[in-house]
Amino acid sequence: MTKKENTALYIFKLGAILFLICAVVAAALGGVNAITKDKIAAINAQKVADAISLVLESSAEPEIVEDANAPSEISTIYKMGDDGYAIQVVVSGSQGSIDMMVGTDPEGTVTGISIVKHSETAGLGAVYADGTDAGVAFRESFAGKSGEIAVTDVAYKSGATISAEAICNGAEIASAYVAGLG
Repeated sequence: MTKKENTALYIFKLGAILFLICAVVAAALGGVNAITKDKIAAINAQKVADAISLVLESSAEPEIVEDANAPSEISTIYKMGDDGYAIQVVVSGSQGSIDMMVGTDPEGTVTGISIVKHSETAGLGAVYADGTDAGVAFRESFAGKSGEIAVTDVAYKSGATISAEAICNGAEIASAYVAGLG
């Protein structure tokens, strides 16, 4: 055999080994996904149910409303019987997306907000989602608001204005949407 044939054979062997390693890893990842997908879906469904119960008192079962004309920030609309709506909104914060639930009465007045998922800075924007006095006061300050909701209308934390503006924007979008349903 010539040196050229040895090199080609060596490259083929390396390629075959790499292919086998990738196939085994892909199969393992597929197996883990198959095992965990139902559990992950159940956890996410529970998070949504918890968020709905935090933002709107209702004994009605959530009914998902499909509306192609809803603003792009609204990901899911839950009608809660005659009690109002729970609107899942995704807005851009200072460090990434803020996934939040906004409860409204049938006229669009905010009954509460809950931060479902975020990537805001710890000690600043993340305070709005946590259980500290400042976080609870911020979220509770949205109750009764409708129309334009400015940062100065809520109990925001100095230094975390971008996150507060994004959350105010999300609450305003949900409120205006429900008010527009008439």
